[in-house]
Amino acid sequence: MEKRYEIYDKVGKKWIPVSEEFHKNYCNQINVFRIRETRRGHCSCPRAKFWLCDCDCHTCEFYKGNGCDSLDAPIDEEGLNVVDTIVSNEKSTEATIEDKELLDALRNELENLNSDDFKLCQLLTQYSQTEVAKKLGITRSAFRYRWGKLQEHLAKKLENFF
Repeated sequence: MEKRYEIYDKVGKKWIPVSEEFHKNYCNQINVFRIRETRRGHCSCPRAKFWLCDCDCHTCEFYKGNGCDSLDAPIDEEGLNVVDTIVSNEKSTEATIEDKELLDALRNELENLNSDDFKLCQLLTQYSQTEVAKKLGITRSAFRYRWGKLQEHLAKKLENFF
């Protein structure tokens, strides 16, 4: 006698014959979903009733939820909700304004540099320090000295931002 594979249709309240491969895939997907929902505290389906699962938890008699099915549902007595507790990675408006002011001041200072120092800064955006020293025709130690002096100058001009 050949084994029959069936899935239960809760709406039609009948068993539907399916192929072995379909049954295996269907049951695997249902099991993964049910396990995830159990871990989340939504599902309390007893093992003997696993055959009833169709991944529609909100209509299931074994659905218990976790008290927070909506992101705007209060999660404490003060009315705090899940959305209120989400941390934003975006900068505050104040931080964005401060960054813009710093960039504007830096741009202004760069425009006021002599041509040699300005060229040094431009080259540093594209090349390593060693390559910049070669392009400027100076030694690495001479480059480090000039770069250090330039950094000190810019830091002094922009000290209000730090």
